[in-house]
Amino acid sequence: MDFNGQTYQLIAGKQLIAGQQVLKHYLIKLVIYTLLGIILSTLLAWLMEHYLLRSMRQLIYATQQINVQQLDQRIELPSRTIEVQQLTEAINAMLDRIQQGYEQLVRFSEDISHELRTPLNNLMGQTQIALSKSRSRDELENLLYSHLEEYERLTQMIENMLFIARVEHGHYQIEK
Repeated sequence: MDFNGQTYQLIAGKQLIAGQQVLKHYLIKLVIYTLLGIILSTLLAWLMEHYLLRSMRQLIYATQQINVQQLDQRIELPSRTIEVQQLTEAINAMLDRIQQGYEQLVRFSEDISHELRTPLNNLMGQTQIALSKSRSRDELENLLYSHLEEYERLTQMIENMLFIARVEHGHYQIEK
């Protein structure tokens, strides 16, 4: 720039320290808020996990306490989530089915024991009588035929039991 015959140079400047301080202040706030957000998110996640999974841990413990002598026991937990409540209901329904099956098995075992005991007692009684004194050939032959009938009866019972077991397990289809 020329002024009164002399050349002047105009240099303008502004101190940037104030702007840098504002940026530094924003950066510090950003770091603090980010760390605070991470800490709060972690705490919230831990609380939710503890809150939600506590019901699952209680359910696991209650399920582990049930054994064959306690099949009538059901799980009753105050549920905090619908999913845990649905799982509890499903486990209780499964326990109902297991208990019914076990009771059927016990009744079946009792019935089978009684059914098998009769022919076996007949065989043992007849054999003991036959051995108590000398018998003729005809008497022994009759005894053997009687034993054969009891063996056939036992075999038929066993065949019937096997058939029932196979039908129940889907190995046979019954046509109507």
